Amino acid sequence: MKKHIKHIVPILVAGSGLILTSRASATATLNGSFESPAPSQIGYWGTTPTLGDQGGSGWTFDTIGGFSGIGKAGTYWGVGSSPDGGNFGTLQYGGGFSQGITPGAGLTTVSFHARAADPGTTIDISLGGTALKFGGGTPISIGNSSWTKYTSVVASVGAGSQNLLFGRTNNTGGGNASGGTYIDGVSYQHHIATANYNFESPASPGYYGAEVPTVAAQGGSGWTFDNTGGNAGVGYAGSYWNNTGVASPTGGNFAYLSYGAGMYQNVTLDGGLATLSFYALASGNNTNIDIMLGGTALTFNQNPVSISNSGWALYTSDAINVVAGTYNLLFGRINNAGGGNASGGTYIDGVYLTQAVPEPSTYALVLGGIATMVLIRRRPQA
Repeated sequence: MKKHIKHIVPILVAGSGLILTSRASATATLNGSFESPAPSQIGYWGTTPTLGDQGGSGWTFDTIGGFSGIGKAGTYWGVGSSPDGGNFGTLQYGGGFSQGITPGAGLTTVSFHARAADPGTTIDISLGGTALKFGGGTPISIGNSSWTKYTSVVASVGAGSQNLLFGRTNNTGGGNASGGTYIDGVSYQHHIATANYNFESPASPGYYGAEVPTVAAQGGSGWTFDNTGGNAGVGYAGSYWNNTGVASPTGGNFAYLSYGAGMYQNVTLDGGLATLSFYALASGNNTNIDIMLGGTALTFNQNPVSISNSGWALYTSDAINVVAGTYNLLFGRINNAGGGNASGGTYIDGVYLTQAVPEPSTYALVLGGIATMVLIRRRPQA
């Protein structure tokens, strides 16, 4: 049975000043915390269990190029319990483990806790045959000082089962788990890609960028750009826009906005809570731009977004409640009307949305607050 992992997301209840919580829809992999088999069945050297040993479903382990299995704290593997429990997955040298997951067509992130015996350990991690990226868009580098949570950059996957692989199969691959790499608490999360979410169309924007490319130039779906108050379009790393040559985590192209320019598209959402995420870099530090969903200004930690010029970073909005329908998603200004200013250049890439499920306590608080407001309104005036 799949287990849903709680990720806390703040929700601002309009007009109340209350900050509530929601549960984002992350799903644990089968035996994602490696608690099967039971610790009593795991010896000092660890064990390489079959699916039967894991209760009939879980990980397939490959030991051709090294060790691959399940360990526990206080044994040969020499690390304390992970934040997710006592047992953990173990890889050494060319070992690997994998399982099929079904995140759904669209974008997916994979999260897990990890620790290595040696600093800066890299291992291959792939989903559906696509290598996952981490941080600034590079292969993972696992530290040895403590257990740390890692979340991949969003990856585009198709429908149906996708093979999630840590390490090597048949000892083929680049990363090496070194003297020991420990993995625990593996989960994945589905996200909703915007059309042309990573701005890879048009393919060759040119040194000065593809200014206000049409939807047709984006392959038939994507963004509408407005350069009334500045510049808006698609550029690439090393061009006039972002001449540092540092690509965003999701690829080569990105959208650029300057001063009072903007871009928008319509997105379709289910009812419930929604957050917006994107990677961004600005030419000036602490640049803020207007970002709106369905006419509602989005906040980030209860403030307008503040984009740094120190490097590409992931920004995720506070959650807002939406009903099922189509919403206009806007970055910047249309017809140069708005508050935020994109300054000399704000660069955006990898735009996606995530829908979350409210906690039961959140529903109770919201309903209780509404009931209280109704009673206050109905109370006779003295």
